Amino acid sequence: MTLLVSLSTLTAAGFTWMTIRQANTEQQLARDGQVTDRYTAAVANLGDTAEEVRIGGMYALQRIAQDSPRDAPTVVQVLSAYVRSHTPDARKSTAKPDQPANDVQAALTILAAPLIENTPVDLHDADIHGANLRGADLEGANLDGANLGNAHLESTDLHGANLDGANLENAVLDSADLDGANLHVANLKDAHLAGAHLTDAILSGADLFGADLAKAKLHGAILGGPLSAVQRYGPSSIVADLGASDLRGADLSDADLSGVDISGANLDGANLTGAKGYKPLKTPQPSPSTAH
Repeated sequence: MTLLVSLSTLTAAGFTWMTIRQANTEQQLARDGQVTDRYTAAVANLGDTAEEVRIGGMYALQRIAQDSPRDAPTVVQVLSAYVRSHTPDARKSTAKPDQPANDVQAALTILAAPLIENTPVDLHDADIHGANLRGADLEGANLDGANLGNAHLESTDLHGANLDGANLENAVLDSADLDGANLHVANLKDAHLAGAHLTDAILSGADLFGADLAKAKLHGAILGGPLSAVQRYGPSSIVADLGASDLRGADLSDADLSGVDISGANLDGANLTGAKGYKPLKTPQPSPSTAH
């Protein structure tokens, strides 16, 4: 009798477990269907002629990324593609708008937040001149050839980002994290980089003429140019231009300065310990004929 009761109880428990599992599966399928419907509607809004409808679609995608982490990488890719397709090609365009259009800035604002880890934003060749990306999380972003002139990037996380050939002229990058970033042949003329972190960054061929690098961290940065850069861009582009740049209090320890002319830069208080290729200016000695 006891055995029969036990079997009956086990059968009931098994049936209950199966019922709960089936119910959970059905609920998950229903949720997936809802997310799919929301995603389809949001993407459709991106193609609307009305700017406010397009912006609404973007924020709907942001909410989907928050509610469904597995869909977040797709949202990042869609919004990145939107920015690239709704801005001029930075390598070809001669126009320099003061700032991005409202819908493009809205997409950038959403992308600036960490929607999902390990899914870098891809804005290569996008013309986002004057964009507001203060404090953005753009770690590992692909900004190859992008136009970020006059952009606000204060305290932005660009750790390991690809900024190869990017235009950052007069951009504000104070206290930005550019550790390990690729800034090869980037235009950083008159850029504001006070207190920026550029440890191990690649700056070979970068134009830093007139840049403010006061108290910047350039430990181990490459400004002289590796052999691979010579092969890809030619010898004329491998050395960074630091003419008239402000390097007061900057940390250039162990940096590669091979062939770099920093004679016109302000190096007051700069740390050049172990800097490769750095040759301190010698104090002129009086000639034997005038010495007493």
